[in-house]
Amino acid sequence: MSLFGATLSLGIAVGVDGDLDADTLREEADAALYEAKRRGRNQMVTFEEIQATTQIMSSAKIRAVRRLLAEDAIGVAFQPIWDLEQGTILAVEALARPDPLFGLEGPAEAFAIAEKLGRAHEWDVLCQRSILARATELPTGALFFINIIPQSLEHDAGMALKFSRAVEAAGLRPERVVIEITERSVSKLDMVVRAATALRAAGFRIALHDVGAGNAGLEMLRRMPVDFVKVDQSVVRGAATETAARSVLAAIIAFAREAGVFVIAEGIETEAMLAFVRHVGTASMPTHGGIQGGQGYLLGRPAAP
Repeated sequence: MSLFGATLSLGIAVGVDGDLDADTLREEADAALYEAKRRGRNQMVTFEEIQATTQIMSSAKIRAVRRLLAEDAIGVAFQPIWDLEQGTILAVEALARPDPLFGLEGPAEAFAIAEKLGRAHEWDVLCQRSILARATELPTGALFFINIIPQSLEHDAGMALKFSRAVEAAGLRPERVVIEITERSVSKLDMVVRAATALRAAGFRIALHDVGAGNAGLEMLRRMPVDFVKVDQSVVRGAATETAARSVLAAIIAFAREAGVFVIAEGIETEAMLAFVRHVGTASMPTHGGIQGGQGYLLGRPAAP
């Protein structure tokens, strides 16, 4: 379709017998429009065509996230990270958990909705507040991994100072806290690098999370002051049988070894996966400087302290 030389893309959603409310219809039409643009514009797509492969946020869940943010109903679970070479717990990672009463499937869904509402930074601040309130329950001597989304680092130029004050108010020293930054959703890398550099200068350690799952991992490793690399579980799982995944894992390990970075394998769920991670100690990937740490359900599920 064209209109005076301009292209026209349409996304269409249809409600039958009042089954769908206005918010859900709007979401479905928006999803269909996005697909029309993805196909090269000047297209018309109905939601029915893409329904099987598209997840829509219901208006009830949108309201639930708004309530969750307003009421600050975010719980916390802790998951151990093991030093596989020493056989000891290196750290615990704090994981935000929305109250089950809100009917959300988990933190990933809650965050995805908050992000779409333009409130991802607010979600992140509330998670940090809830996590730091539980800091006194940490095992003695263990490092404390806290996730901070790139949007928060992009959003606030004074993030390092504010976070330092919040950590010290919780009774922790910055040297004991490791800030995890995911590579999956970085859009303003320069700002994230500046914020991470400021946080490290304030005494915090930096971990790069989900490495191998996106496209920015090696670039972030090159430009950011990183102490830990957490290899995404899809890479760890695939490396046991797939040449491409094994090559990605080898590249991450080689890069980290040169930079003196501690490598942690995520998503260790079976004895076979643990055995593979321990075995990554061949001539091409020496054990020393290879995968040194592990995290996953086999080694400890997220739970209360």
